[in-house]
Amino acid sequence: MNYLERHLKRCPMLVSYESWECSRCGRKYSSKDYRNVHEKDCGNPESSKRRINISVKIKQCQHCGKIFTRQNYFTKHKRTHTGERPYQCRHCDKTFTQQGDMKRHERIHSGERPYQCRHCDKTFADQSNRKQHERIHSGERPYQCRHCDRTFTQQGPMKVHERIHSGERPYQCRHCDKTFADQGSWKRHERLHSGERPYQCRHCDKTFADQGSWKRHERIHSGERPYQCRHCDKTFTQQGDMKRHERIHSGERPYQCRHCDKTFADQSNRKQHERIHSGERPYQCRHCDRTFTQQGPMKVHERIHSGERPYQCRHCDKTFADQGSWKRHERIHSGERPYQCRHCDKTFADQGSWKRHERIHSGERPYQCRHCDKTFTRQGPMKIHERIHSGERPYQCRHCDKTFADQISWKRHERIHSGERPYQCRHCDKTFTQQGDMKRHERIHSGERSYQCRHCDKTFVDQGSWKRHERIHSGERPYQCRHCNKTFADQISLKTHERIHSGERPYQYRHCDKTFTQQHTLKRHKGNH
Repeated sequence: MNYLERHLKRCPMLVSYESWECSRCGRKYSSKDYRNVHEKDCGNPESSKRRINISVKIKQCQHCGKIFTRQNYFTKHKRTHTGERPYQCRHCDKTFTQQGDMKRHERIHSGERPYQCRHCDKTFADQSNRKQHERIHSGERPYQCRHCDRTFTQQGPMKVHERIHSGERPYQCRHCDKTFADQGSWKRHERLHSGERPYQCRHCDKTFADQGSWKRHERIHSGERPYQCRHCDKTFTQQGDMKRHERIHSGERPYQCRHCDKTFADQSNRKQHERIHSGERPYQCRHCDRTFTQQGPMKVHERIHSGERPYQCRHCDKTFADQGSWKRHERIHSGERPYQCRHCDKTFADQGSWKRHERIHSGERPYQCRHCDKTFTRQGPMKIHERIHSGERPYQCRHCDKTFADQISWKRHERIHSGERPYQCRHCDKTFTQQGDMKRHERIHSGERSYQCRHCDKTFVDQGSWKRHERIHSGERPYQCRHCNKTFADQISLKTHERIHSGERPYQYRHCDKTFTQQHTLKRHKGNH
């Protein structure tokens, strides 16, 4: 038996010559359709003269051995080896291997969306997107993974998912050794090398490297939120966000770390977590040497250099460098708190705060410093802590030479220069430079003291006070002066002490030249005027 015969015998995607058998006479046909035509006339003497005899013409690729039963699929496949792209867009220089892809691309230029959903007014540029959308209405998920119970609305995502089980990564970057499980991720990665950004927003000059980011951005202009949770009224601009949200209701965490037992509700969080094990930081800022585990934080960081703040609040003039901060800010206006703790009745405006709170119940501290045994509930504080070891202070004030180890301290300091107090108490007119200070103040009104010491009955309004108190019991003094061996239980005491060495007096009264090392000393001085 040669290679071709062996492949035909085991390949589930091919229709071999003897696939379809007549139930009356046992005759075999190459397709179900031919068999059905035969069965209509089987046993009829008049039809014996016009029996159908079909043979399948097999095409085998000379480059990889792949087999095809249809000429058009074979022709398309060969172009992946030859690089031939015979179809060119009439509006730009972009070329394609298939005519269908070219036509879909040309609709970006024309704005044509000929396919309308049969259940709503939504229209689409191509038929496959319409089918995928209509399954949101019908709930149909016709494709099931061969290795688990997960089902999908499309065959493509199912195949990509199955590669999680098999470990297959068939797409390799032509510029580096990086490999990918799906074609979309491969193309997006190669554009990091080429700098190509072929998708332009129809409402502004912003361009994008991938179609998904382009569509998501345009929804900022249109306000469209086409995806609705099946368990509540919440709507989303992206299907992925909707799926992640629905896992809050179901508790599903289908992605498991390959290095430990930790599981995740979405693939991106799993990838980010696995980089803690591998130390991989594949994304580098174009303006400095900083590297990142994720593309999103890299983009947000690059906006520090560019000053770009593309997200504007719909209720006030405030703008933001990242979508997360924008959403969190808008919830200050709306009062929305969509995340509820699974262990108590507490609700949260953002997912990060919700996760951090739940770790109070579980005691989980998944992030460990690379230089010592200290563990953290969040990745951000771990990174800030590691800068104590490295001495790195990447954030510089735009008004003076002062540098900071973390973004929050940098923003807080800059508000000394600007006088900005963006957070206002919901119960009185008091305003604050930081959201945390506002929340602590609001607990004076509510009487809430949600943090309890694990060693005694003492309760606290804020997490910082709770941690400082627990260090009285443990004797822990994790903050060490960079100029001497003195250690401190909290960061504020460390900063105040280090000003003895540096001579820094950052707090100045606006009505005289007097300066102070601590803010509360400045406040006392104000009271004397």
